[in-house]
Amino acid sequence: MRFAFILTTAAYAVLLGAAATRLPERVPVHLGFMEHPESWGSRAEAVALFGVAGLALALATAWVARVLPRQPLSSPWVDVPHHEWWSATPAREAEAQRRMVGDLYGVGAAAMLLLGGVLVSVMITARAGEPTLGSPLLTVLGGGVIGLIVWSLWMSLFRYRPEEGR
Repeated sequence: MRFAFILTTAAYAVLLGAAATRLPERVPVHLGFMEHPESWGSRAEAVALFGVAGLALALATAWVARVLPRQPLSSPWVDVPHHEWWSATPAREAEAQRRMVGDLYGVGAAAMLLLGGVLVSVMITARAGEPTLGSPLLTVLGGGVIGLIVWSLWMSLFRYRPEEGR
């Protein structure tokens, strides 16, 4: 999953470069409930906003992935299903930490894809004659929410289920 996170981060950087050259000078930066622009900003403002968001996501994911393996499962910062089973032996605890780091990178990659999808939606909206977000953004956000729910259910119900004989 770390490789997927690196790839999605690199793809996001490419999208950000495309936005810097393809966005018009005037970009909708806030859209209201009815999907029509409520405020406008410059291309530089939009690129800076998305750049800071992507950088913050990348740095936070990398930092937590580095710190997480140093935290014991008994730490209040760590929550894993079936805690007692995973913390029963050092080998299980190491495996749980390895899985959590992989899952963190997976969620980071998915979040980077979601942020990239929002950026593409803004690019499409900004270049449209009558700017409204419409279905591109709703599809991206809906897919992201559904994906996160499915991922969370899979992790809590199957990924960290105790493995008999281990």
